[in-house]
Amino acid sequence: MPPLTTAGTATGLIPGDLCVSLIYDKRSVPGGPLACEPALDPADPDSILPTMFIGLWAINPDGTPNLAVTNTNPFPFPVGPGVDYVPLSKFNTISIRCASVGFERVACGAEATHPAN
Repeated sequence: MPPLTTAGTATGLIPGDLCVSLIYDKRSVPGGPLACEPALDPADPDSILPTMFIGLWAINPDGTPNLAVTNTNPFPFPVGPGVDYVPLSKFNTISIRCASVGFERVACGAEATHPAN
């Protein structure tokens, strides 16, 4: 199975800050106090915990950030072959978390899919 390829844009991130994006399972919602919260039990059939790390944001000096990564899953859960594949039917939201705020969530949104070219 191919790895998950993700692209995104954002506004309001701080140049030089370390920001990451994570994806969350189908039970996650894009808003409210429980936005972008994962199923933490790896035995849960809906859990995508081993594959939720997507990548680091590149924040340009002018403050415009971008994310364009293929999930090779080197961090934080290197659990072996095959974990890079996440079917779109398994996740619902994606977050941005930044070091400047203790990796608290600074954004959470519903996933958007586009047909393959």
